[in-house]
Amino acid sequence: MQDPVLFPLHEDLIPNANRTEPLVWIRELVILHDPNPSNWIRKVPFECGLNIIRTEERSDLEEDVVAHSVGKTLLMRLIRYTAGEANYAAEESQAELAKVVPSGVVVAHWRVDGDDWIVRRPLHDHEPAASIVVKSDAWEDAFDDAVETIPFKSFLKQIDRVIVGDLPRFEIAKDRLPRWADVLGWLARDCECGYRQANEWRHAGTNLGQPGDLNINKLMMQWLCGLMSEDEAKLRNEHRHLQSEQRKAKAAAEKHSRSATLREESLRDSMEGPKVVSDEPAKESDLFSNEPTPSLTLRAESMLAQSHELLREVRENTQVAKLETRVSVIQSKLDQANRAAGEASGNLTSSKKYQRDLKQVQAEPPLLNKCPADPCKLREELQRHRELGQDESIDEKKSDAEETVRQQTEQAKQANDACEAFKKELENANQELEVAKSKLAESESKLNEQIGRWKQHVVDAKRVDTVTKESASHNTAVADLAKAVDVSNARQETAREAMDHLQCVSQASVAYTQVLQRVFKESATGTIQVDGKGLQPKPAKELTPGGRALSAMATVVSFDLACVMASIAGIGNHPRFLIHDSPREGEMEMPLFKRIFDVACYLESCFGESPPSFQHIVTTTKAPPSYCTQDEPHTRLILHGREPEGRLLKLTF
Repeated sequence: MQDPVLFPLHEDLIPNANRTEPLVWIRELVILHDPNPSNWIRKVPFECGLNIIRTEERSDLEEDVVAHSVGKTLLMRLIRYTAGEANYAAEESQAELAKVVPSGVVVAHWRVDGDDWIVRRPLHDHEPAASIVVKSDAWEDAFDDAVETIPFKSFLKQIDRVIVGDLPRFEIAKDRLPRWADVLGWLARDCECGYRQANEWRHAGTNLGQPGDLNINKLMMQWLCGLMSEDEAKLRNEHRHLQSEQRKAKAAAEKHSRSATLREESLRDSMEGPKVVSDEPAKESDLFSNEPTPSLTLRAESMLAQSHELLREVRENTQVAKLETRVSVIQSKLDQANRAAGEASGNLTSSKKYQRDLKQVQAEPPLLNKCPADPCKLREELQRHRELGQDESIDEKKSDAEETVRQQTEQAKQANDACEAFKKELENANQELEVAKSKLAESESKLNEQIGRWKQHVVDAKRVDTVTKESASHNTAVADLAKAVDVSNARQETAREAMDHLQCVSQASVAYTQVLQRVFKESATGTIQVDGKGLQPKPAKELTPGGRALSAMATVVSFDLACVMASIAGIGNHPRFLIHDSPREGEMEMPLFKRIFDVACYLESCFGESPPSFQHIVTTTKAPPSYCTQDEPHTRLILHGREPEGRLLKLTF
């Protein structure tokens, strides 16, 4: 089997011959009062290899602060500002600086993949359009109107292309590859970040770049270090798409589930609320049985059918029809009684008139000749009786007429009494009918209202069932996607088990172990772990017993140096550009801190007489080891706070 380690653990690093300088590094930074090259405030040169920005140490007799708030961090942030970060200080600090240097400019000489670029950015206009770039090796050309300028964004795009290089296509978002701005936070850590963990690059409480997604940061470190193969990158892109679809499916499933639950609860409350009105209370309870039903739709349809059945029964069992028949019968009897009474009244009237005529004929005989033309049968009959000498028959007729009147009067009274009785009976029957009709109308109204409600419940229940089915469908999709994600994870794990991938990871782990051994002790060990979550340094537990200083040194600073070391050897596309701003934690002992410089100097020594292919910029308030300070071979700037001239901007703000 091929040895997965490209250089043995106990042998010196052999730099890759094709990597003669960092992919990206800074040669000089100049701060000016205004856009006039002669009005510069501070020039800071940089070289490949180790670069130290330090402060003078306070003597035992000095009481004032000498080593802090002199501009170390501001210088690092100005470097990052010329490399594309949006700001170089907190908003209030930038506002204060604007008061004392209103026309300030910062210029940086950058080398990108062997080409020289001069970047000029105003200190008080952070828009990219306000910045200019020229292709030159002289920073003064940034103020020469005769030199062609290039948009600042074009410069950043060039760095993007250089950083990507031959690395596999890896998306951190939809159709979005990592850019220089995404990894600059790692390459140039901010001191406020605290060096807590390898994948935490910016503090969320500042305006100096966003902290980003810590999980994405792990993946970008893996990718940039060349520890992500083509196959794994492709699988991760597919995996990211799967996870995106999974998140969408989960969100949709949760949304539909909440909607279905809320609708179902609301509908159940509504269905259990109003009661069906019926003339038979015993049947009302049947409508709201506690028996479980297959679905709300079936239950609502069942309730609707029962409501219709109740309405039919109420209409069939009502007394209205019987009372209407009774009223009709009574009305018919009343009509007959009225006719009988009318007939009796007419007969009585005729008999009374006949009686009056008899009395008048007897009392007034001349009346017989009063009107011979009058066709009165009584007169004719009386005249005939008189002619025959039968006057005694008038008395008989009067007696008969009186009896007839008496009888007919009694009949008329009986007929009228019968009419009154039928009228009263009809009135009572009509009252009962109206009461029955009112009750029927009330029952029908309530039942029709109930039917309308159940009809709406049926509609709502079908909607709930639809949403529930959609929710179930989404849940199925979520489950299917979860299985697909598991399969994807397994495929990625298989890709990471490929020999060429294991070689790269082993080489990175060797570099990490070598750095740990130079920082801690010869027996120190550590590995670069690459798994489904990305890249993470794993020092031996005895190196990080819980102290923050040791953890920062082992998992952050040493890891960063190991990544540079691996890139020097030819692994990955780390640009071999590194800034550590005040990496010494408050409790970190100086011997431990000084070993950072030991590692950097060791890396330089591996190049012999050739220029190092990396750049490491470190700021510190403590003096580096003597081999770094003697003749200051690595020191680029020494600051102090005793007087304004000792500060970065030579003023206090």
